[in-house]
Amino acid sequence: MTGSEGRFCNHIIRALGASFIARSQNLKFNYGQYYDKMKQLGINLFNGTITFDTLLNIPNNIIPYLSGPLFRNINVNASFFQTMDFSNYLYQHYRLKSNQQSIIDANKFNHRYNNNNNDVFLHIRLGDVAHLNQGFTYYDEALTRVSFENGYIASDNVNHEICKRLIQKYNLKIIDYDEVETIMFGSTCKNIVLTGGTFSYIIGLFGFFSKVYYLKGMGNWYPSELFYIDDWTEISL
Repeated sequence: MTGSEGRFCNHIIRALGASFIARSQNLKFNYGQYYDKMKQLGINLFNGTITFDTLLNIPNNIIPYLSGPLFRNINVNASFFQTMDFSNYLYQHYRLKSNQQSIIDANKFNHRYNNNNNDVFLHIRLGDVAHLNQGFTYYDEALTRVSFENGYIASDNVNHEICKRLIQKYNLKIIDYDEVETIMFGSTCKNIVLTGGTFSYIIGLFGFFSKVYYLKGMGNWYPSELFYIDDWTEISL
């Protein structure tokens, strides 16, 4: 089963990796505490009927384990799978329309997908890592590159000085939804400006019709290579 390490979107990445392996060998798998929220997002996780007598711990480099059946139960508790290779694997997986459809169907804002809106969405992770945030200059630079009609911002601390300055300068509207609906709404905006961490990454991943921006080398408490996707726009300061 998936363990308790990390927050919601760490679990999404880990669960998706486990699901790909489970499918290859019809493995029964327990996806843990966030399973219902993942289902809300339309994430389809495979759960088979078979269990084995032996256990394999899957390392962070999951790619070699995706190609075929292992004939063992798997443990993914100790890994996060936040590598460039797996990030791009997920990106390519969700660029197939057949894999997008369940995400789109589950999204309560799906009428906004690909409807020629010219909106921009900023996600700004602060909270316990505010001292590691990418800073006002990055978000400001990203917004100067985007021609938008409506600007939206979501953060775990919209009263932080970075957020307040951006809201005032660009007349941004605050999105105050739970984490599932924040991902849903953010991913439907035509332009998405990412912050550090996996929550932003998942918003970008599900932004099927969006232009996505991220700061070059913005990793601090997480691997920056998670964001190295060719179709995303890197901003250098």
